Amino acid sequence: MEQPSIEFQHPRISYKELSTSTSGFGKGNLLGVGGVGSVYKGFLDNRILIVVKALDLENEAAHKSFSIECQVLSKDKHRNIIKIITSCSNLDFKGLVFEFMPSRSLEEHLHCDAGKFNIGSVCKMNLQTRLQIAKDIACGLVYLHHDCSIQVVHYDLKPNNVLLDFYMAAHIADFGNTNILSEGQGSVHSLSTSTTLKGGLGYIAPRNVEQPSIEFPHPRISHKELSTATNVFGKGNLLGAGAFGSIYKGVLDYGTLIAVNTLNLEDEAAHKSFSIECLSAQ
Repeated sequence: MEQPSIEFQHPRISYKELSTSTSGFGKGNLLGVGGVGSVYKGFLDNRILIVVKALDLENEAAHKSFSIECQVLSKDKHRNIIKIITSCSNLDFKGLVFEFMPSRSLEEHLHCDAGKFNIGSVCKMNLQTRLQIAKDIACGLVYLHHDCSIQVVHYDLKPNNVLLDFYMAAHIADFGNTNILSEGQGSVHSLSTSTTLKGGLGYIAPRNVEQPSIEFPHPRISHKELSTATNVFGKGNLLGAGAFGSIYKGVLDYGTLIAVNTLNLEDEAAHKSFSIECLSAQ
């Protein structure tokens, strides 16, 4: 998997060309930093606006991510999947070149920062636009699950990984955390960049975190200590009630002010919530 055999019917672009197009991968062209590398915007000689995903080769997961994205994106031919222009790989650099999405990510529209946009009031998504984006995402997933030449399961589908073009059409992106199912068999190849977390935090399928094995680099606190700190979880220390339990304020013996989220164990969802929050705290 480290050296995938991929036939790209796309233009060959050298590292030098990518470096020139992104001003030497300069900070002024930096769009964002992800788990396995950085993303830059750039212009090719023919004035085509591109996005270059430059992978961090010191991160072992980056090599796997590169292989998976090449395998998936070199085969996809769908309007709602991000279009790959080409790839560039040598001993010191691995990068993927994509078409530029001028309206950026769905995340930025849902939590809009108008200063990031230069195309009018694209932040203001009406109901019709939201429904169309939802349809686009659904069409992309149907293609990946049923119509692509390889069956693909995207393990990290979230607003940050849904990119929008000028017309606000949605394109599913970031296939680094993906599994590919064997054709006609339903068995899974181990092609995910994560062997434990099948998805980004906040978007993990609950079934994958019901029995986590967690090592906390934090002090152990007993139920007795928490009970004492919160006046036996008294009403005077109650801060509020959430979907899965109640939150109390308290003071530990050494003077540290804390909040204790006690879960309602009669609610099955509370157990899953506990597991996911524990994983997030690692």
